[in-house]
Amino acid sequence: MPSAAEDAQVTRPLAPMLTILVVALVLVSGFGQGGEALWGQGLVAIAGAVGWSAMALWPRRPWPAALRGAGLAWGLVILWTVIQALPLGIAAHPSWFGVASLLGMPAAGSIAVDPQASFDAAIRLAAYAGVFALAVQAAPSSTLLLSAIAVAVAAVASLGLAVDSQTVGPAGLMKVRHWGDAAFPFANRNHYSVFAGIGALAALGQLVTAPSYRGWRTVIWLSVLLVCLGAAFASHSRAGLAALAVASAAMIVYLNPRRRVWLPVVLAGLALAGILTAGTLARLETLDEALALRGSIIAAAAGLATQYPWTGVGSFDLAFQAIAPAWNEGMVQSAHNILIESLAERGWPSTLAAIVAIGLVLGQCARSIALSGNGKVAGATAIGVATLVLLHGMVDFSVYAPTIAALVAIVLGLGAGQALAPAPAPPIGLARGNPFEGARA
Repeated sequence: MPSAAEDAQVTRPLAPMLTILVVALVLVSGFGQGGEALWGQGLVAIAGAVGWSAMALWPRRPWPAALRGAGLAWGLVILWTVIQALPLGIAAHPSWFGVASLLGMPAAGSIAVDPQASFDAAIRLAAYAGVFALAVQAAPSSTLLLSAIAVAVAAVASLGLAVDSQTVGPAGLMKVRHWGDAAFPFANRNHYSVFAGIGALAALGQLVTAPSYRGWRTVIWLSVLLVCLGAAFASHSRAGLAALAVASAAMIVYLNPRRRVWLPVVLAGLALAGILTAGTLARLETLDEALALRGSIIAAAAGLATQYPWTGVGSFDLAFQAIAPAWNEGMVQSAHNILIESLAERGWPSTLAAIVAIGLVLGQCARSIALSGNGKVAGATAIGVATLVLLHGMVDFSVYAPTIAALVAIVLGLGAGQALAPAPAPPIGLARGNPFEGARA
């Protein structure tokens, strides 16, 4: 079996270069309201297509049973999402005729109340799988790629801070987000906070394991960490900051540094908190109201999920307005709980398959933590990012944004790919021979 060095030669430079291209596409999609705009979703879909297409361009690293099982489970989720959107006639959703007026179109006879939304969701789910698969192949270059992700996220977050600091930003970009809260280019503070948190965690892993405080790399990682932490605090997202704190603590535990490298990080974080915490403290005054509202939304969404536990209802927002109990609090586009929303949209079987897929991937990332060096950092970063988005997703929404979901898939792929066996050597390597053997064709 080829060595790790040979494996790196097989995947370099094609896999890292394509992964950087995919990261660039994903980050640009963020300027389309976090990838929710049509052109933003299109860029995420292109990124996924690049990932799938690249799988045939070099010898693939053998996937263990855990990742093959995760791929099968995720494929079933995609398949069911497509089935929901098909015109099945007698299997038409009972609510379709009531929702048709909201859509301005005749009932299509599908399980999903909005077939087009379900088809779009299937494309996004397939795109996330594509960028994950590409990141798995590029995992030997995880240090380079995680550093690139951290720097790129910090750059976008900095632009967001600049735009949100004034009414009209660069290139005439209008500030239409929450006043006093950093959110650009995403739709709201929740997306922005988690996005900045991903950059902070990517930098934290590199910084905590740095061999010393000296060197330009450490300066870059510390600068990126401070920018991303500042952006997260400037978002004033209560759930985002709480989830980031837990994820950061978990990463330090996973990495188990033998020296007090995290001390300047903690001090810098506290300093930023002292400077930028005023807005968050002001929002804590309305925490009881926010919790009550979220509790009501989650309870109504859970009721919707229990009405159609096996099939789901497809598009959540339209179904919530048409099927859920009378709601007088305005338009609700998210259940503010990723588990409840998945149950309502896809049903129990599909949700269980998604949980199995994610669990198997996280298990593979945990195996990477058991390694040393880059494998440990990438695995811990992946677990930290997963902790961030899963905790935040229990009470708010962020991973619904295609940009953030695709970015999370890339980080998970880099973490899960560390524990894989090397790829087989390419045929051209056999033809070169060596001085002690005749050339072999």
